[in-house]
Amino acid sequence: MDNYQKFKNLLEYFVSHLEYCVNKDKKNDRYKKYIKNIKPFLKSGQGHKGQKIQKQIESWDTYDDERICINVNPTGYKTVGCYLNWLDTAINVNALWEDDSIKKLKIVKDSYPPANAKDIKTESLESLSLFDGKHAN
Repeated sequence: MDNYQKFKNLLEYFVSHLEYCVNKDKKNDRYKKYIKNIKPFLKSGQGHKGQKIQKQIESWDTYDDERICINVNPTGYKTVGCYLNWLDTAINVNALWEDDSIKKLKIVKDSYPPANAKDIKTESLESLSLFDGKHAN
């Protein structure tokens, strides 16, 4: 699998993970593709600290010599405490919500504390071609 497809799958998984934790919907295609077969499914954890949640993305977490970690804070799935992080950097991907659905993903730098965050780029799931069923290019 090429890096573009791996990253697309990682982003789709991240969205599916957070949305499932919020809405518990087991009938949608996102749950069926990314969540249903993970046993046990860990709702939270800090991948950057080597916690087991990282195993849930191990098929998509390595790019050349770089690694991306998943970090999910169970106290608020819609907060900045849930993010993908390039290991050993201050670059994160955060979800932007409308009601109980993620509509956009935002890349930020220096996101802790949140007041220091510098937005790099924000894209809708549609503009990223997430969940379109097509190969990334």
